[in-house]
Amino acid sequence: MKKLLVVLFIVLMLCACQKTVEKQLEELTYTEEEIAKIMQLDEIDQKRFLEQRDLKMTGYLMMNDFKEEKLDDYLKYDGLSEKLSKEKIVELVNRGLINDSNKKLIKDIYESEYFIPAKEELYLGYMPDYDDAKKLLEVVNTKRYLSLYTDVRYTDLTKDVKMLVNKYYRLPKDYEPDDLVQVDATVGRGYLRQCPRWTDMPCRSRRQ
Repeated sequence: MKKLLVVLFIVLMLCACQKTVEKQLEELTYTEEEIAKIMQLDEIDQKRFLEQRDLKMTGYLMMNDFKEEKLDDYLKYDGLSEKLSKEKIVELVNRGLINDSNKKLIKDIYESEYFIPAKEELYLGYMPDYDDAKKLLEVVNTKRYLSLYTDVRYTDLTKDVKMLVNKYYRLPKDYEPDDLVQVDATVGRGYLRQCPRWTDMPCRSRRQ
């Protein structure tokens, strides 16, 4: 009988302590949903939320992919770049793709004007092979990670002089620039005449 009373006493004390924690969280204006999430954490992390209503920690806590053991890493890399949302930070941390040695590289990749969202997975996949974001973006964007003449596709003609033409991006067979100039017939057969019409530079001749 005494043992049963002791067990009941301990259970009641635990319930009282839990209610006290919930009450404190309520006083810190946490929502019911947030409180329910906090109560699932271990005691040490609960105390962190009891110290103050930390909006940054709470923001990560409420994410679907939140992992308690990764909380410190989320907070460490939070604010690394305006281009990296909290969702992206969670993804990178959970996948083990961000650490202290490559955080600058990741920051430079996402902030680059040459960053193409559709190629994001390729950047991340080839990231261990590079320590310079500019070089990595150049290799991925021009498909130089592929063997020569594989996965060849037509280039985007709408980009005009900025269009990319190489071993992976080709021109249509019937492509013809719209600014060709007529060359002097006196140049002679077997020669190619290069006459930039937008300058006063003299024409240059070379054997074909």
